[in-house]
Amino acid sequence: MRVLVAEDDPIAQELIRSFLEGEGYQVTVASCGEEAWERYQASPARFVITDWKMPGVSGLELCRRIREENNGSYTYVVMLTANHEKGHFISGLAAGADDFVTKPFDPAELRIRMKSGARVLELEGKLEEKIAEIKHSREATEAAHQKLQEELDAAADVQRALLPAELANTDGIDFAWSFEPSIQLGGDAFNIFRLAEDRFGFTFVDVCGHGLKSALLAVTVQHVIDPRDRHTPLLWADSATDPKHLVVPPTEVLSRLNTQFQMDMETAQYFSMLYGVLEADTGRIQYSTAGHPPPILIPATGDIRQLEGTGFPIGIAPVAEYDHYEMKLEPGDRLLFFSDGLTEVANAQREEAGVERVIGWINEGHMLGVSEVVRLLAENVRDWAASGVPGDDVSILLVEYTGSEFRTAKPADTRLTRSS
Repeated sequence: MRVLVAEDDPIAQELIRSFLEGEGYQVTVASCGEEAWERYQASPARFVITDWKMPGVSGLELCRRIREENNGSYTYVVMLTANHEKGHFISGLAAGADDFVTKPFDPAELRIRMKSGARVLELEGKLEEKIAEIKHSREATEAAHQKLQEELDAAADVQRALLPAELANTDGIDFAWSFEPSIQLGGDAFNIFRLAEDRFGFTFVDVCGHGLKSALLAVTVQHVIDPRDRHTPLLWADSATDPKHLVVPPTEVLSRLNTQFQMDMETAQYFSMLYGVLEADTGRIQYSTAGHPPPILIPATGDIRQLEGTGFPIGIAPVAEYDHYEMKLEPGDRLLFFSDGLTEVANAQREEAGVERVIGWINEGHMLGVSEVVRLLAENVRDWAASGVPGDDVSILLVEYTGSEFRTAKPADTRLTRSS
């Protein structure tokens, strides 16, 4: 171990140097406090022995400077003094001294003081190693967390990519939507898509739970019901006796999904769902629900009300039958599709918003366009939520039937049929 000795008395300096080297220490000597400080700054020593009284920079001042330097490793400071007064020692401790040796020094006493200081430095070294290990572990954890965050961001981008996109030639409808997951990844998935020239499909999926596991199932379901894949018989009839690309009714779509997505008892995952088809040329809409909240009808004239809808969630029962619901929309009528996070969002008093309050929010924007109404609903949800963040995923899809005349002839094979 290297020791820096600051002593202005040549005889005392030589005695201390000779003794320490005999004990196996590497010794650097300085004849004054200023020289000692310069040597310390050039190469900090873990052990410093300094005389109290020196011209210029005193031992007390040298000790203060060493403590203020804070070079990352602890320096053990022993002060040499001929003063035995209590206040003298208190001043030294206040300046940062660790120990004292009286002058003229006793070699046996100095040996004991050095061993005591060595134990302190050994413990300090172990502490520094542990701190370094903790720092390394923390950096590794932060790196792993950053990588996980990047992967979650990528997964969230995939999930957002499956949200409704702009549709070309949307004669007959206007729509807007909002999606706010309770955490970065949500268990909600919804879409609006063209099934045929004058047919639009609506899907709403709400997987039980939150986070990555729920989001993965939601994305999987969305891929399965991707209308761009005409090779799957889910949305179009697969019977050779049916016209090509015949649109499958909602009850049959839910039954097929229930067969395909039976709940795994290990993961205990299931999901609610709503599927509907709108005939844009007539305004007729058919839908079925599997434990999902039915839509809210916002008529151009008349009272706003929630429509009927019930049924087992997908995956709960091996065999499930789903009810068929149908109505005719008039131009200007709107349908609000939503996840239960909209009506079940709770305030600080744990009071849920409920359907009636949501209807009240809709009434606030009865003169607004679909985009403005959706924005208003999203703002009201955030205001109502206890912490400004809903406890569940909140998904909203507002569709208005405009009744615009179709300019393209409608193929006969796009008619929606009832399942037997």
